[in-house]
Amino acid sequence: IYNTSNNASAPLGDDWGVALNTPTETLHPTNWTGRDIGNIFGTAIDKDENIYLASSGIYDNTVFPSPTANAQAGRVYKCVPPTYTATPLFDLTNTGGIENGTGNIAYDKLNDQLFTSNLEDGKIYRYNTVGNYLGEYDPWAADTGTAGIVAQGEQVWGVGVNYEGNVAKVYFARITLNNATREMYSVTLN
Repeated sequence: IYNTSNNASAPLGDDWGVALNTPTETLHPTNWTGRDIGNIFGTAIDKDENIYLASSGIYDNTVFPSPTANAQAGRVYKCVPPTYTATPLFDLTNTGGIENGTGNIAYDKLNDQLFTSNLEDGKIYRYNTVGNYLGEYDPWAADTGTAGIVAQGEQVWGVGVNYEGNVAKVYFARITLNNATREMYSVTLN
């Protein structure tokens, strides 16, 4: 983890690491390893500077071998300052198979909650920041229950939260079957 708050001397178009960080400003949490947290796909930071890491099985296991200890595709970890040790927060519904897990994760600061997309069933899940399930949204067809990643047109990869006035909107995207189109959607939160 790099502290980038003092970025006045950061070079444009180049690596900030050399200009911004000294060993005392760089943190290497001890369990941020593939063996302990798996292959991380999504990250989010909340208002209290907690970091959320979302594990996915989408990576090619021959390039990024599957770790076995604490890691599980579809698991979200919470990392609390000052050590940022990754602690399991919740697991998404997952029936197994390959290339599943989280598609991404986003933090909603107005409602202090998390949204994460699940590549296994094509849904967006909502949790609070202590790991309690708050609901889910399925923007496409119902999941067939087949193990592994859902069909391409059912996959929700990116998820983000935007604010328009005092209204929060959850944005998400998909690529339709056979890469025909890329589509962006939003849902207004009530």
